[in-house]
Amino acid sequence: MMRRGRPQSLSGLAGLAGGLACSVAMTLAALGLAGAGASTVGTMQGMGSMSGTSNGRNTVLAFLIDNGRLILVGSIVLVLIPLLLWRWPAAVAAAAGGALMYWGMYVQSDITLMYVTMAIGLAGWVALILASRLRRVRTVRALK
Repeated sequence: MMRRGRPQSLSGLAGLAGGLACSVAMTLAALGLAGAGASTVGTMQGMGSMSGTSNGRNTVLAFLIDNGRLILVGSIVLVLIPLLLWRWPAAVAAAAGGALMYWGMYVQSDITLMYVTMAIGLAGWVALILASRLRRVRTVRALK
């Protein structure tokens, strides 16, 4: 039987894994290593409409590139679930981090800025989840 906080913890970890997978796929695509074509190297123009199946080298990366927007939005939701249940003010910061990552990956076109926004967003998510989890554990122990 699962303990009470385990589903929320798993949700946060799944969200982090999804965000990390999107970040890795976008980085590989930007470097021209994910079957995205040499035209994307050095520029992020058209990342929103990029197809990862252009030469079919790696089906996992192609799937991540083709469905990256949906995966990232799903990851944002999965990260928000435990934060909304544990410390809802932290969920606002996590939503901002997710929006920053989405903007960095799919809206703007500067590759350096994409890397920076991915790093800030993922690091922020990890810090928020850990801080919220530790605070929740301390509060439960204090009540015993």
